[in-house]
Amino acid sequence: MVDEQISPDELAYHDDMNYAAELLENLHSDKALDYIAHFLQGVARSVADVGLEQAAIALAGKRAAGQTATSETAQIAGLIQQRLATKIAI
Repeated sequence: MVDEQISPDELAYHDDMNYAAELLENLHSDKALDYIAHFLQGVARSVADVGLEQAAIALAGKRAAGQTATSETAQIAGLIQQRLATKIAI
């Protein structure tokens, strides 16, 4: 059996970033912020986006500890906007 190299789907990644941005803009509860942190950890891991993954882990850690996560949330929002600003080839 040969391991096949799988490349991340840029369009799907961009869609995931749009989805996360929409969730952040329309936060209805703290549970939504928890969901965003875990969602972004998985997305970031799947495309080897270490910076986004670390930021999502930091956000999840603050939330799990019951601490305010204002700066972590702002960092996540900024990282998402950076990723959305990157043009993708269709």
